[in-house]
Amino acid sequence: MAEITKEYLLEFKTQIKMATLIPAAKYKNTVPEIDVAKNIAICDKLTVQPALAWRAERTIRKIALGKDDVAAILAMNLADMIVKNCPRFRLTMNTKLFSNGLVKTLPKHIRNPQGRKFHTMQDDGNPAKVERISKTLLLIQQWAGGVGHHWKQAYEDLKLKNCQFPVPHKDEVSALDFDDTKVPAKTTARTAKTSGGGGGGGGAFTPTARVDGKERVFADSQCKQAAALFEVLNDMLRAKPENPARNPMIQELKGQCENLQKQVQGRLGANNSPQIMDELLKVVVLLL
Repeated sequence: MAEITKEYLLEFKTQIKMATLIPAAKYKNTVPEIDVAKNIAICDKLTVQPALAWRAERTIRKIALGKDDVAAILAMNLADMIVKNCPRFRLTMNTKLFSNGLVKTLPKHIRNPQGRKFHTMQDDGNPAKVERISKTLLLIQQWAGGVGHHWKQAYEDLKLKNCQFPVPHKDEVSALDFDDTKVPAKTTARTAKTSGGGGGGGGAFTPTARVDGKERVFADSQCKQAAALFEVLNDMLRAKPENPARNPMIQELKGQCENLQKQVQGRLGANNSPQIMDELLKVVVLLL
């Protein structure tokens, strides 16, 4: 069993970000594909080192409750897969902070529909936002069945307010139907209207990325991905690893940053809008 050092914890946190935040930049407002291999690797590490569970819960919770719809979908799928593969993790996931926080990510007219039916609520979001709402409701419904009493309470509170839960697809089975088997938590895009009308929860989706502790807004997906990579790489280097040149994760991140830097520099001469040009210049400076 590996010693849980600060560097080891940071590497594990980075592994979670590589499975959620980094891929999210590629999808914008569309439903993402799940990287099952990366999720399984995280499950395997938790099985070998159960003490990492608190770090996993904290990191996944922050992403799942964040503003990025795509990253939140990926985080919830990762959490669901961990619950299916690592039963001991269920106790760690049973926190009021996570269950209540996830409920609060739902638009008010979803949490308290006041007689409106579920299918009419999906008119005011892009595909990723609609999928996030569906995934959130399904996760609360399924985890109420055995993950812990906080999730059961959250589910019952929503039912009392007449919140309507979507009917699961065939591949969206309960997390408790599995035990220590590598079963991916599949994400299936739901058929829904995306006309952009209606009440709360709608509006444009703005990608963001945290760099040096500050949240920077990027409309360009490639700029967002570069900024997110830069943040993760900086986090790892701040931990002062013994030999960064031989750390495979650091070298992988460095290579991705260098590749993105070349791509961004190649776009500087293109006919971009002033906003995109400003973002490209900011990212080039970040990656120098």
